[in-house]
Formats: sequence, C-alpha cells, structure tokens
Amino acid sequence: GDGVTNDSLAFKKAINYLDSVGGGKILLYGKTYIADNIELKSNITIQGIYGKTIIKRHNTLSSEEITDIFYSINKSISNVRIENIVIDGNYQNDMHVKNNEKAYNGEINIRSSQTDNTQEVKDIVIDSVIIKNGVQGIVVRGYFEGGIIVKNCSNVNINNCKFINHFGNAIFTWSNKVRITNNVFENVKKNL
Repeated sequence: GDGVTNDSLAFKKAINYLDSVGGGKILLYGKTYIADNIELKSNITIQGIYGKTIIKRHNTLSSEEITDIFYSINKSISNVRIENIVIDGNYQNDMHVKNNEKAYNGEINIRSSQTDNTQEVKDIVIDSVIIKNGVQGIVVRGYFEGGIIVKNCSNVNINNCKFINHFGNAIFTWSNKVRITNNVFENVKKNL
C-alpha cells in the first residue's frame, strides 16, 4: 500500500486464503495499492475507506500486458461485495489508449462462460466505489447465444458509484437482471 510496489500478489494470497476457509472480508487501509489481474472468488468482501483506499492499475509497457483489475471469468461466482474504494484504471498509461486500439480490459469484469450455460453469476454488490480513468469500468454479463441472453446474472447491484474520466463504457452489461441505481457519470464516453 505504498503506491509504488505491486500489491497484486498480496491481494491474490488474501483472496485464496479466504476462499480456502469459505469466505470472509478483506479490509483495506486508506492507502494507494498498485494491483491488477486479481481473481474474485465467491463469499468475499473487499472493503476500503471511502475516497481514501485507492487501487490503481500499474503503468503498462505494451498492450499485451493489459489486464482487468478485478475479474471473475468463465466460472460461477456468488456473494461478492466490493465497497468504499477508489479504482484508478490509469488509462492514460494504457497502451491500448495510447495506440488508439479497441480496449476490452475492465476495472471490474465479472462474467460467466460463453460455452457453459450451467454457470451462474449472482448476488454481486458493487457499492460506493469510485472508478476513475477507466477503460471498461464495470463489466457484468451472463451466458448468451446469437445475441440472445440465455442465462442471466441474478441479484447484481451497482449502487452509489461514481465514474470519472472513462475512455470506454462506464458500465457494460449483457444481462437484464442488473440493478444500477444512484450512480454519477462525469466525462465518460459511454455511460451504459
């Protein structure tokens, strides 16, 4: 949390430990953490101090290095909370943006498999999170075929968040069971 050292491994170890004991809460101090490529797992809360806990993507050297900050892709996930933190996507130093390329990385990316419709994304809460300098902000999607949603996410709530200076979408969802309430969008190319 010194704003210089890459803290990704520490996040991964904490999440893996909580996953091994059935879940729990990671409480973060009001510091700046450099981190990305952190896999979310079920039954875990990540909680900071509103406006003071910052998780920032590291500067990247090439577009191949770009990853999501938090992600859960191609698997079932449930009972996850992310609250009271600032996520800085650091897109000014994202080679996709510098090269004017299409960018798909997100600050928070939660989606089920596109090949296995038995997977579920449910009971996800993202509350009082400030996401700034983002590329794809929050991505939530269920299983779809031919542009038709076959299996939705359920009970996904994005509340009281603030999206500032986004290169792409602030919120991107392929589901009709996501509640988006009381959010603020400033200098965003695409809100939803």
